[in-house]
Amino acid sequence: MDMNELISALKKLDDYELVQVLAPVLSEREPYKNEPDAANSKMFLGIYAKDTYEDEDYVCAIAYPFDDQLGPDWGFCQSSASAVKDVEYVSNCKQCVSPFDGREIYLT
Repeated sequence: MDMNELISALKKLDDYELVQVLAPVLSEREPYKNEPDAANSKMFLGIYAKDTYEDEDYVCAIAYPFDDQLGPDWGFCQSSASAVKDVEYVSNCKQCVSPFDGREIYLT
C-alpha cells in the first residue's frame, strides 16, 4: 500500500475507528525525546473547536480506548478534566487511557 492508498483508507474511517487505528501509533511517538529541555513529549489526537455562543476557541485531547474498546459511536460525548492546563479529555468511551501519560482514566 502506498501513501496515497493509506490516506484514502484512513479518510473512509469513522472518527472513533480512526482513533482506534491511530492511538497505538501516536502513543509511542516522542517527537522531542532528543531535546535536552523536553522532559516528556507525546503525539496525540485532538479536536479544535470554536464555541459559537461564547466566541472562545478550545482544544480537547482525545483519550484513547482502554483495551481497544470501541464504545458506541455517539461522538466524543464523554469528557473529563486533564492535568494539562485548559485541556479536557474527550472520548466516546467512559474507560480510557490518557494520551499524555498512558494512565487509565474515567470520563463522564
